[in-house]
Amino acid sequence: MVPAAFALLGLAGAAAARAAAIKLMPFLIVLSGLLLGRAHYLIHVRRQGRRWSRRIVWGATVLVVGLWLPRLL
Repeated sequence: MVPAAFALLGLAGAAAARAAAIKLMPFLIVLSGLLLGRAHYLIHVRRQGRRWSRRIVWGATVLVVGLWLPRLL
């Protein structure tokens, strides 16, 4: 449950950043990356979470990359 929550928070940060002012974007990009990194650490290194939790983490990661990639290029 915890890794999925971190992943969804990372996704929410990415979505909020997309709608937020341009000057907040660097902070929210870093925050999204940190939250997703923590979620991946928990599911891969600490081996927490069940199968659906791992799927949510990876799904959120794909969505965040999809949201940020056009902004960063």
